[in-house]
Amino acid sequence: MSFYDDASLIMYPSGYKADKIYSLKPTDGSGDLDFTRSNDTATRVNSAGLIEKVRTNLVLQSQDFTTTWGAVDTSVTANTTANPLDGAVNADTITFGAGTTQKFVAQAISLNGNYTISVYLKAGTHQFAQILLGTDPTPFANFDLVNGTASASGSTATIVSAGNGWYRCSIAFSTSTGNSVFILASDSLATSRFQITSSTGTLIAFGYQLETGDIATDYIPTTTTAVSVGMTADVPRIDYSNGCGKLLLEPQRTNLLTYSEQFDDADWEKAYCNVTANSAIAPDGTLTADKLVIVDGIGPDFGFDTGVKQNKNIPSDTYTYSVYAKAAEFTGLRFRERITTGDFIEFDLSTGIAPAGSGTFINPQMVDFGDGWYKCSFQSESNMNNPNKYALRVGGTGDGTSGIYIWGAQLEEGAYPTSYIPTLSAASTRGADDCEKTGISSLIGQTEGTLFLEFEYTYNDSLQVLIKANQITDDNSVGIELSYSSIRALVRSGTSAVADISETISFGKIKAAIAYKSNDFAFYVNGVQAGTDTSGTISWGGVVDMLTIGKFNLGGADYFRSSRPFNQALLFKTRLTNTQLEELTTI
Repeated sequence: MSFYDDASLIMYPSGYKADKIYSLKPTDGSGDLDFTRSNDTATRVNSAGLIEKVRTNLVLQSQDFTTTWGAVDTSVTANTTANPLDGAVNADTITFGAGTTQKFVAQAISLNGNYTISVYLKAGTHQFAQILLGTDPTPFANFDLVNGTASASGSTATIVSAGNGWYRCSIAFSTSTGNSVFILASDSLATSRFQITSSTGTLIAFGYQLETGDIATDYIPTTTTAVSVGMTADVPRIDYSNGCGKLLLEPQRTNLLTYSEQFDDADWEKAYCNVTANSAIAPDGTLTADKLVIVDGIGPDFGFDTGVKQNKNIPSDTYTYSVYAKAAEFTGLRFRERITTGDFIEFDLSTGIAPAGSGTFINPQMVDFGDGWYKCSFQSESNMNNPNKYALRVGGTGDGTSGIYIWGAQLEEGAYPTSYIPTLSAASTRGADDCEKTGISSLIGQTEGTLFLEFEYTYNDSLQVLIKANQITDDNSVGIELSYSSIRALVRSGTSAVADISETISFGKIKAAIAYKSNDFAFYVNGVQAGTDTSGTISWGGVVDMLTIGKFNLGGADYFRSSRPFNQALLFKTRLTNTQLEELTTI
């Protein structure tokens, strides 16, 4: 049969926009699902297999230095030169005036944290430029726009050729007092901060970017407001972790670790190791993975693990720890409860096979992210004052250069790992994904019908509702839910179960369908009949008019949220035959 023709609603996560998941059917938009998520901290695995984060350019008028930018002993002429990215003639010429003084363009902005400034610069008749902050006297950098070299103080400077005399000049720094960002005329790479100059001449500027983090990412143009790209608030996440795109729905979670990608930061305590920042390409495609290196002479008989850790006094509950790791000269990653004592668990980065759990460390997992990277995670239910220590399994004596690569550490309250939540100086919370549609009684079979869902089953947890069609003001409903390794189809009239059928499942792709009609219920999972019920009567006291995915909503309150990728969902207004159910759910 043609399931597309017979279905009343088909959700296949191919089309979306902010606040909306498009349904393939009906085509008039009446079956499109409403979507919300409260903030900009979510990530996904994009179609290139890379972790995609929200990125924001915080400066205004990033390529028009005649507007929000103030010019001192300097003039700006707009749109004089072809820019280095797409060749449009919208790069500006900055002309330094006569006299001996500071000569600059600047924009006021308050800064507190770790940032990277980047700007495309090209020498006109002037060779040197300086990037600095207002108020904070520590970080600044000088750039030679003829020879392509840079110097830095209190920061890290990078200069990269962009062709045709252009360079992308960047400076990574930490500040709590910066109140503006500058481009300043300088006389040499040795120029001190904010030095006066008698030099005149011109340089050409385009694409100023200020972003959180310690590396310059792809340029984001701005005008009158800051601009964010990626999985911003209310944008559904189509996740490609296993190839084809799936709708990723997760509950609210908080990453309690700070500087989740910057293990060289002082928030990470070091024990007999060194951290070399930005040493390898990370799972997000940027040069931000750090190398964890055993110090010279420390060997397996020294009596200590070596590594980095953060002390977190957390209340007794269930937590999940995770970090992305890649073998270098060593292949072992050890999580340990204490520096020298307590439980530990080791992951072999050469095999990708998760170890057996032990002690307080249970449900270890290793997820292959390609290019040698694994997401290593485990669950702990103990109350640990020093809960996580990321350490090398010492397989030989340290030589000061050998180690492993690490990136993206996460500590979250919950019994399973969720998608990565990046942090800087404070813990960060990802809002819950919310997917539902009300007022669609015409698409839901009221006396008979079929509800189908395809999803990825990757972890065990207590009761979670996968999909539900219900009356929002009452518990009249039909749905599919999951509890640990048991999948369940449940039809209710009010608070009474009309049909209740369960089946045990294993990790992997699951296709499940519940067909309902008075005295004629059937539940199929992966092409096999899980059970039938021939003695229940559907007597809904009201119209079932709401569809939710990944949760159950009753009276405006959400219950039993699920967390997983959803491949597709279908509604039928008829009870499909058992033969059709077998065909529909066969993997």
